[in-house]
Amino acid sequence: MSNLTKTVNKTSVNGTDTFIYTFNAAYSGLSGPATEGTLTDFFPSRILYQLPQTGSGITSITQVKQPGGTLVTFHFGPVQNGTSISFTVAASFGPGRVNNDTFANAASLFADDVQVATGTAPTVTLTLVDDFKLAKLYLGPTVVNPGDTIEYTLQLSTDKLGAGYQLNNVVITDALPPQLAADTTFTPVGDDIPFMGYSDSTYDGRTGSWTGNTLNFTLPSYSGALYTIKFRVKVLASVAPGTVINNTANWTVGGTARTPAMNTLQIYTPAASISFNKYAPLYAALNGTIQYRVTSINTGNVPLTNWVLTDTLPSKVNITALSFNYDISMTYSINIRTSNNPGVDIPVLTNATQPSGSVDLSPFIPAGSNVISVSVTSPSFPPNANRNATSNLVLSGIINSSAASGDVIVNNAVNTADSSLGSINETSSGSTTINGKSVLSVEKSLFSKPAQYFPLSDIQFELRQFASEGYVNINPVFADLLPVGVVASAIPPDYVYFSALANKNYDSRTGSVPIPVPVYEVIANYKGTGRTLLRLSFKNFTLNQGDALNVYFHAIIGLNPPSTITNVGVVGNPGDNTKVIGTPFPDVNDLDGDGITNENLAQSSVTFNVLSTSQFMLNKYVKGNLDAALTQSGNGTAGSEAQYDLYITNNQDVDLKNIEVIDILPYVGDTGVLLTNVPRGSQYNVYASSTVTAKIINLLGNPVTTPDPIINIFYSTSTDPERFDQNGNPIGTGTFSTTPPADITTLKSIKVTTDPSVILGPADRLIITLDAVIPVGTPLNQTAYNSFAVRADQVSGGVVTPLLPTEPNKVGLTVGTATGASIGNL
Repeated sequence: MSNLTKTVNKTSVNGTDTFIYTFNAAYSGLSGPATEGTLTDFFPSRILYQLPQTGSGITSITQVKQPGGTLVTFHFGPVQNGTSISFTVAASFGPGRVNNDTFANAASLFADDVQVATGTAPTVTLTLVDDFKLAKLYLGPTVVNPGDTIEYTLQLSTDKLGAGYQLNNVVITDALPPQLAADTTFTPVGDDIPFMGYSDSTYDGRTGSWTGNTLNFTLPSYSGALYTIKFRVKVLASVAPGTVINNTANWTVGGTARTPAMNTLQIYTPAASISFNKYAPLYAALNGTIQYRVTSINTGNVPLTNWVLTDTLPSKVNITALSFNYDISMTYSINIRTSNNPGVDIPVLTNATQPSGSVDLSPFIPAGSNVISVSVTSPSFPPNANRNATSNLVLSGIINSSAASGDVIVNNAVNTADSSLGSINETSSGSTTINGKSVLSVEKSLFSKPAQYFPLSDIQFELRQFASEGYVNINPVFADLLPVGVVASAIPPDYVYFSALANKNYDSRTGSVPIPVPVYEVIANYKGTGRTLLRLSFKNFTLNQGDALNVYFHAIIGLNPPSTITNVGVVGNPGDNTKVIGTPFPDVNDLDGDGITNENLAQSSVTFNVLSTSQFMLNKYVKGNLDAALTQSGNGTAGSEAQYDLYITNNQDVDLKNIEVIDILPYVGDTGVLLTNVPRGSQYNVYASSTVTAKIINLLGNPVTTPDPIINIFYSTSTDPERFDQNGNPIGTGTFSTTPPADITTLKSIKVTTDPSVILGPADRLIITLDAVIPVGTPLNQTAYNSFAVRADQVSGGVVTPLLPTEPNKVGLTVGTATGASIGNL
């Protein structure tokens, strides 16, 4: 008898949990070979699911909507006694779920439409968490005057933990403060807003009522994710400008009080029409860098005339560079004064009309002196429609030798201007303590995340260290102790640095970065954990306030990984001079490498699922001249070169041999390589610019299974070359040759085969590379699509089994616009 088992990795989940089903199907007792083996599984509409890749084990997957859900059919192609297939599917409870929801899932196995086995997984039970919260929002206008009518929104919301949880007997009251009065001409109204796919429209259009100056709103029950209540109030004409109004809404569920929602509103003061803030780092190091930022915002609706911003520098700071950026139209001048002649302005920029970018001040500073003040002047600082016209002055320098540990350095700035509403004179200051401390915070994410991960998938973990206002990180160290099931990649990390001074990003993948080159370490079996540590140390470098640093660690999912993987990334710095913000991480294993194990680092984590199938992994990538790396959606300019890479990866504990790959370059009117009745949709022709190269590597750093493998490369000038269809039958008429055409641009198709002696073992990858050209004159935004087909034999236990051909998803190359550049110098 044939057999089908279906298991699940957990039977109790919360609102954010994913559960993994494992299918094991084995055919036996068949009277003869079957033309088509299939497995069907029905998923109700409230169940979200992620399917495995198609390939040799699964030839295709169809999804058919039915009442109440979707019938998913996995097609295996011809099967016979002894055929076995194993794969996994990830699932979670989605929209339509309720608390204590259950899901008992059954699958059926067929041979030529005859059911030969069934498998039922244990029941999965959902327990939702009531994490609803109430917020009170004021959405505008930016400036509120006495006598204005304004609108508030009360927002009842939850995240995924509680979406679908039913609240009962919700009572919301908002007793207005004495400065506000109810606007009874507008009836308070509530509506459900679909959020994350969840909704409960039962009380759409439900109205509230006023009792004097108190709003009353009730919801007998609610099981959506976001409900908003809008109401309007009047600001009394007698309220004085500058008054701060605190307004609190209270709410109960089933008679139990919940956390109130507060909103603070300030009545506009016409004379104070500028918001002015000076930002200084909280901490700095002796002889270290320091960066100040001064933000001026015209919060009014009239121009500020004769605007002057003056920053007076402390004697213990030497400023060496500055930048001035803004988001409105402005003409401005910048002057500095120096210690050798403090009463004289030295022009740096005069009547400039564009943001300055980074300006080196050394040519303007006489020898033996330093900058004591910087001033920015403009005849007019105009407003914008949103009353938030903004300028930023950034000053960059060092702490000089006159400073001592423990000093508190105070920096002051003054903002003056005239307007039709009165004159402005405001000051702002920032203090910095000299003690060498860092303030850390980190965000971790998966970069370029695909729909699903599989064994031997490439993966990038992104760690983002950012220095918010007042925070710096001295000599930052990024570390990632790879979790079980993930191994290091041979690809070194990439990093992107945002400089607040230059107001631009610098990407290590596309050019030089104006910071010291970091030290990269890969330490296997770190501290006996059996796991690999990736560590990137930025020495002699300070990430200043307003700057950001993104690090991308490359890794590979192992051959037999867990179905769910959690990865933690940390940021620290040498020594214990760290004030950690965000989530602290006890550094008991000294991940930052400073020899201290009783300190805290900043941490962030991500969790993802890994699905598996009994097949090999196929990927195609493209890189245009506008791309930093190979992706599945390339971008290049007309007339430029592009690179195509084909990856055939053995991600199973079996061997592959007799691999044959067919690739047909994009052309207008093209179709799939195997699926000749399916248009690829290319909008222009792509021409080859090189011969083909091919090699085999091992992703885990082991020797390849077959040393010096023989790889055969063939060329054709036909767009319909001799090849195979999805059942392995011969199709096509064009012939192949081992000699490339004399004019390489006439190349239309390639074929790559491995010699019968070549084995593609576990974790081995065949990489095929071809360079191509986007034709000159190709219109913008047009896309050419490329795909390839592959077939191979699988070797397991000495038995050779032909695998059905497959054609992975196509990749696109889109024509974009080149950025400006300069060539040469004087």
